Amino acid sequence: MEKKQIVQKIKKDLSNWNFNKAIDASGSNETNTRNFLIEPFFNRILGYNPIDDYLHEYSVKIGESIKKVDMAIALSGGKPDILIECKPTSRDTAKDFGQLNEYCLYNKEVKIGVLTNGVVYKFYSRSEDSNEILHKDPFFQFDLTSYDDLDIENLSNFFRKTISLSEILENASESYFIENFNKALLNVLSEPSEDFIKLIYRKMGGKR
Repeated sequence: MEKKQIVQKIKKDLSNWNFNKAIDASGSNETNTRNFLIEPFFNRILGYNPIDDYLHEYSVKIGESIKKVDMAIALSGGKPDILIECKPTSRDTAKDFGQLNEYCLYNKEVKIGVLTNGVVYKFYSRSEDSNEILHKDPFFQFDLTSYDDLDIENLSNFFRKTISLSEILENASESYFIENFNKALLNVLSEPSEDFIKLIYRKMGGKR
């Protein structure tokens, strides 16, 4: 399938999915959220097969203990490439980033971490500062209740039949670079150094 076809398919499938009913049925129950929202999102919308592509309650070793990750996607059938931590719809997942980060810290083969309450899906890649941990901010976020065409186009990168992790990670790295550049530029402009002011003055021709 071509990119345009995938985008159109996702857009159509989202419009035909009564996810508001699923949200109401999920309530504050994590299992219901996974069954009614998160699995349909990956199955119906993105085309993942629950038998071939992912596992439930995947065991990961954290130090000396064994913990369970809600879902793990293995694109090549081996060790997982993507870990998904599921929370109930009523939960603000910002407080759960540390849990997802810990899973990825001890499982070096994982490329992407997803944190979701079934409504908002946050996608994280590993940090440029330390490849052992996740970047603290998601490189992409998709909200079932509020999205535009650009969001769907970005989401289409995760479509099962055409997903390319290397391409996704390259785009994520570029996204983080632009974000850091914009922050640095804003800091410079808000408190410009004398050298910066002189540089601008020279570019103006050195005249007032």
